[in-house]
Amino acid sequence: MDNNEFGLLLDYNQLHHYFDKMGSDNDDAKNKVIETLLRQHKVETVLDLTCGTGSQVLWLAKHGFNVTGADFSPALLETASEKTSRENIDSKFIDGDMRTIQVGQFDAVITIHNAVGHLTKEGFDTAMKNIHAT
Repeated sequence: MDNNEFGLLLDYNQLHHYFDKMGSDNDDAKNKVIETLLRQHKVETVLDLTCGTGSQVLWLAKHGFNVTGADFSPALLETASEKTSRENIDSKFIDGDMRTIQVGQFDAVITIHNAVGHLTKEGFDTAMKNIHAT
């Protein structure tokens, strides 16, 4: 498999069925920490900028946050949307790259796992400027 523009050896669109298998053993503990931190800062609206299959979107929405998920993988977003639909959670999902996506104002922006680690230094700087501008 060729590297894509991020230098990744895997294609999230082709391997989306396996995405939840990577590191999901401790999701409840991780999500509780995220929820606690957001509540400490009186956050109401959250952008999960690299939401993948929506684990944090689903958790946070169930716990009263207004959450929007964004990711650059349509296949992962489809899975996230299916999960929230099954749980009767009304969340918005946006297909977009963290370096260029324009989605408006949020109280907090999260990105879990190593998504920003896939970026070059220039891409990271661009993403951070973009997050600050939205």
